[in-house]
Amino acid sequence: MPSPYYFFSYAHRDKDRMRALVDALREHDVAVWVDEDGLKGGARWLHELEKKIRGCQAMIVLMSAAARESEWVERETLLALELRKLVFVARYDHIPLPLHLINRQFIPFEDEFETAVAQMLAALQLPEDEDTTALPLRPTEDTFFAYLAQMPQGEKLSLVARELYHEASRVAHDVVFSGKHTPSFQARLKVADQDITLFAVTAYLRNPAVVFNLDSLAKAPAYHDEKAQSALLSRIEEVLPEVTFSSGRRRPALPLRDVLQSAETLEALLALISDIHQAVLR
Repeated sequence: MPSPYYFFSYAHRDKDRMRALVDALREHDVAVWVDEDGLKGGARWLHELEKKIRGCQAMIVLMSAAARESEWVERETLLALELRKLVFVARYDHIPLPLHLINRQFIPFEDEFETAVAQMLAALQLPEDEDTTALPLRPTEDTFFAYLAQMPQGEKLSLVARELYHEASRVAHDVVFSGKHTPSFQARLKVADQDITLFAVTAYLRNPAVVFNLDSLAKAPAYHDEKAQSALLSRIEEVLPEVTFSSGRRRPALPLRDVLQSAETLEALLALISDIHQAVLR
């Protein structure tokens, strides 16, 4: 493999996509290293992969639904970012990028392949002084809302999530971000040595939602008994009358996209959160 070269990271379920893109790049004299034809028989696989990542000028990652679930793609991209390598993303499947890649330039390959290849070739000409600061694997205030913004209706989702974050910051003792694959923030109160989650906003890939944890709320005297929990479940349903939950539902969730229906719906949700807050503090 001549130097310099690009390390190609992909999920093995995407072999056909990988071969098509690698072939297209090589046709334009881009030197690409890929494990399929770059590992010698008997080589120490992990050692060789790390060596190739350390020696590459940059990484190209094929980010797809399969790649989102691949531990190896995550490891390879995190190592590249730790080494302050440039990482270029070929995005497939219309999926949000994982947290640690959301400030990388991505090329959409979902539609016109030749156009995307041309865009990728142009992106590979970026200057070497591009910011390569790695993002944390766990979500933060900055990355959580950027992650939401990638989704369909992302700008609106991010705005309503920020409104809920401001409410969480106002009423909760702590707002905690968590979840490397499904980012979330939780509004938490400490009451009589108990940590109680008032609500959470969770960025599910298919349907981000406001989630209420009844098991956590049950730690507060106001919600100890089943009658109070059932009444709370009914109050949650009132925010979005078209959404109903079974009586045994422990984590009722209100889709953020439905909360966006009207200003009145958001106001009803904020009023509910305020009422839960007051009940927990009694």
